[in-house]
Amino acid sequence: MGVFRYSKEEGTAAARYSDQVPEAVKRQRRRALMQVQAEISAAANRRLVGSEQTVLVCGEDEHGRLYGRLPTQAPEIDGQVYLRGDTDMGQIVRARIIRASTYDLQAEVSEVGQRIHTYPLTQAGNTSTFPPPLQERHHA
Repeated sequence: MGVFRYSKEEGTAAARYSDQVPEAVKRQRRRALMQVQAEISAAANRRLVGSEQTVLVCGEDEHGRLYGRLPTQAPEIDGQVYLRGDTDMGQIVRARIIRASTYDLQAEVSEVGQRIHTYPLTQAGNTSTFPPPLQERHHA
């Protein structure tokens, strides 16, 4: 979820109001909303621990960590899945979620059905060729 502080937009009725919300109040409101969203995100990620998910392998980050995305994770907006296992960029794999943080997940590429299919990517992280998600299998 993106939260932005209100700012005057030229030509709008609200921009002409004399009683504008102070910057300190805007910052506090944004912090409060982002804190609630972080709690929601962390809880949602914790519920995925132990499940097996479909992951598009995007490549390595600036620290050399292999990462990918669930079908529900948008590049540059949502978190990502850090992977352990043998796989390459552009592959779609099944991976067991082993750890969750507020926005990111850690997973191990599954032993069975490691490589589902390979789709070429035009750029690292570009999911424009990502096919519809495979049916998810959840394990208790």
